[in-house]
Amino acid sequence: MRTLHLLCVFTIFRSAVADEECNKPTELKLKEEYCWTEEIEVVDRIVQRSKNVLNFAKKKLGIATEDENDEKKCEYYICILRQLHMLNANDYPAYDSIQEWIKKNVVYFQAVDLMDQLYRCHDALTNSTVREINFYADQIEPEQKSSNDGNNNSEIKTSTKDQSTCEIAAEFIDCLSRQKRCPVFQYP
Repeated sequence: MRTLHLLCVFTIFRSAVADEECNKPTELKLKEEYCWTEEIEVVDRIVQRSKNVLNFAKKKLGIATEDENDEKKCEYYICILRQLHMLNANDYPAYDSIQEWIKKNVVYFQAVDLMDQLYRCHDALTNSTVREINFYADQIEPEQKSSNDGNNNSEIKTSTKDQSTCEIAAEFIDCLSRQKRCPVFQYP
């Protein structure tokens, strides 16, 4: 009986720890809600939520979903970074500020993964800036993506048009959202 009791306690503890591991930090949830309310128009929010519900239902039924290319406006993403004080004076993602926020707000294993992804995203952004090309989240580990798709000819976005800091913020959040396990940031 005692063994059964200990097994139950261990199972409850283990599930509680596992649930905590993938939780999004409260501060991030609050800032996302604020930016969603402030930056996205009411009609856009209704359309986006209805598409999300419809796509969720289709996925559960095994039906092909609509493209989710109707991404939230870049103002939403720059708002999140701004509200979390993750931008430098030029409105570019600030590596040190993001790193400090992760240390203070993200659970250990999830934080380690996010720090690795932050390093990759920051490195790609820095390289893009130095090479004077636009930054896209797709630039991160393109060979891994192509091997997963079974297509070695996958294209990476490139553009010669100037990229706004708002677009860079959206791409940076997209990049961070590609964290391998339990992503903290979501895009779109």
